[in-house]
Amino acid sequence: MERNFESLVADGVDSENEEIERQLEMETRRRAEYVAFIEEKIQDPKNYIDKGGAGKVYRLSEKGVCIKIIVDRHEQPNAHEYNLGTHPESEAHFMEVLGSFGVGSVRSPKLLEYFKAYDKEGKLYHAIIMEEIDAVNLQHIMNGTKEMPKNMDPEAFFDEIEEYIDALHIKMEMTHGDNELRNMMVGREEGRLYMIDFGRSESLRGKTKEQKERLKKKDWDIFERVRKEFLEKKFAK
Repeated sequence: MERNFESLVADGVDSENEEIERQLEMETRRRAEYVAFIEEKIQDPKNYIDKGGAGKVYRLSEKGVCIKIIVDRHEQPNAHEYNLGTHPESEAHFMEVLGSFGVGSVRSPKLLEYFKAYDKEGKLYHAIIMEEIDAVNLQHIMNGTKEMPKNMDPEAFFDEIEEYIDALHIKMEMTHGDNELRNMMVGREEGRLYMIDFGRSESLRGKTKEQKERLKKKDWDIFERVRKEFLEKKFAK
């Protein structure tokens, strides 16, 4: 007995739906295993690297991969009382955009993946998986908790950072927003410079001239202050 066209299509749709469901189930299981692996890593104290204003960074592997765990404060009832900066997903977007951007020896860590998940207590968090860099930040150096790399020329360092910020504004049409000493790093071996943590970055696109100037001025005000603080404290005669 011949089957009509509608029944053949229906069988095809059912088979396709079953395959989609199977793939979704496999992906859900894979994601759950992945999240469990990450949670195991961040519970181990030896994997802790550092913390910032909104997140903590942990080592995921010995092959130069780390993860920044960010608690989603934007969803908290009192979020309006704080200056929370950009959303974690936007931070990941800025990192992705800057993946191939650099000025002189200055660049930012490369983004590998972004996702969000719930911990065992049901709290939402965001995860930015990125390149781990073998570097030390200038805040630690100024505080005396880390040694300054021997190949670091402080004045040349700030000259290059200045060029990077200028290009960030002009070429990439964005600001850093939090270019404090803790977010400026120098490589321990090769002397490469890094700008990290784009959790307060903003795009300049679509902004008025006044808004652009205000946001850029914030970057420059921070830069001039921290350069002065670092050079005066570390190299005062």
